[in-house]
Amino acid sequence: MHAHTMELYRRLTLVEYRIFREFLFSSAVISAGNTYVDGDTVICRQFADYGVNLYLVLFRKEDVVLCSYLRIRVNLANFVGTKSRLKLFPLTAGSIDLFVGRMASLLSVFPKGFDCLDDYRLARIDLTVDVRMSRSCRHFLIIMANRCPIPRHWKRIKWFDAEGKKHKTSDHRVEIASSSRAVILYDKAVQLERQGIKDLDSAEAEGIMRFEVSLKAPYIRSVQSKFEFDDVVMRDSPAVFLYFLSRNGDEFFLKAMRKIFHDGDYHKLSSAFIKIAESRFLDGNKSKMKDFLKCSAVFKSAETAASKLKDNTAKTMLFQMLDQLNVNPVIIPRRWEIDVCCSIPKILEIELSKDNEPA
Repeated sequence: MHAHTMELYRRLTLVEYRIFREFLFSSAVISAGNTYVDGDTVICRQFADYGVNLYLVLFRKEDVVLCSYLRIRVNLANFVGTKSRLKLFPLTAGSIDLFVGRMASLLSVFPKGFDCLDDYRLARIDLTVDVRMSRSCRHFLIIMANRCPIPRHWKRIKWFDAEGKKHKTSDHRVEIASSSRAVILYDKAVQLERQGIKDLDSAEAEGIMRFEVSLKAPYIRSVQSKFEFDDVVMRDSPAVFLYFLSRNGDEFFLKAMRKIFHDGDYHKLSSAFIKIAESRFLDGNKSKMKDFLKCSAVFKSAETAASKLKDNTAKTMLFQMLDQLNVNPVIIPRRWEIDVCCSIPKILEIELSKDNEPA
């Protein structure tokens, strides 16, 4: 398993906020022009070449300061290696050891009291897998992912089309998020092209489909609460969580992907109907599955078809039956050349198994 971006945070008292703000604007460590103010956020890009940006944030309500935070955003691969647009950070013990050492060096230039990694908590970490595939495959998966049913408490993130003055799905990126996790996939080459990025190793992005599962603070806290440490500092340590992910990252990654995209293969409607007919389910349940898949095909969206089902329990049971048949809720259009295709989680499971093969 690999990771991309990590965010650390620390809640500050107003005295600590003033001390660190003074450091950002007056310390000899920070070059002039590398710190600037954007609203209630002080941003420091002194360490951007090493993949690190600092954010000193004030939260106000009616001009009353409620709290303040120091946030550290780290591009992990750039932090421990040379700058790259594509490289990922391998979640191995050796790489994590290197990260901990580099972070100790970075924090050593901070004011006294801000220089210990275990005083910070994880706000987010992005688990990431890159898969090289043809343009047609990338295009196919983006379309199918844009048609998947959305679980409760999750939402599809859309981009705003300024010309059309409305939010719409992207042709190169899919993001589905809850308050605790986000599942993302995008065509890396198109992303860099749209951002106008052409430096470093960006030319090598062609053919890369990037898949990410972003673990956010609520999810991270829920996992850490199960750690069997008497020492609270050890339980909440960012380094301990990274070592934990080195052993369990694949499981967390695939669990999120299966929740959103389902494990069943993509089928055309006729192929899916054959699998249902050959199953041992009761005729009533077979009929419900066929009606749902027919609706999914007609609307070209399992999300739209699922919205017609008002009973959440019945919806859950329907998806469970389809999962047992290895049939995805999203149907391949009849006129497309492809008849059956592996689901996104299965593609990723195959890719991860390659990483775990003995050298």
